[in-house]
Amino acid sequence: MADIRIAPSTGVIQFSGSSSEIAFIKAATGEFTNQFTISSSGDLNLKADSSIIASGSFILSSSVSTSPFIIVLDNLGGDHEKFKINAEGVTVLGAAQSEPTAVEGGIYYRNGIFYVGDNN
Repeated sequence: MADIRIAPSTGVIQFSGSSSEIAFIKAATGEFTNQFTISSSGDLNLKADSSIIASGSFILSSSVSTSPFIIVLDNLGGDHEKFKINAEGVTVLGAAQSEPTAVEGGIYYRNGIFYVGDNN
């Protein structure tokens, strides 16, 4: 089983182990479960040196008045918020600084125009 370290003074919960290991959480009923909730009254940051992967469903639920989902790419130029869902549920694409490499099925926005990639 994976190692679990909880450091309450710093608010850290750390799971470590090989990719074949699963960390189980013991519920108040005494049963072990692989379901858990992460909750925060402040900002919650997930950071990884490579990837953060969610298999199955990933559900983001928010009651805040600001945009609950934002993808930021600072190093590409143009608007740093490249994709977001605002508080009204509207999908917003950030403007590109220049024309990106064409990708079939790709969508980007620049200078008031949306571009959609096709197979030509």
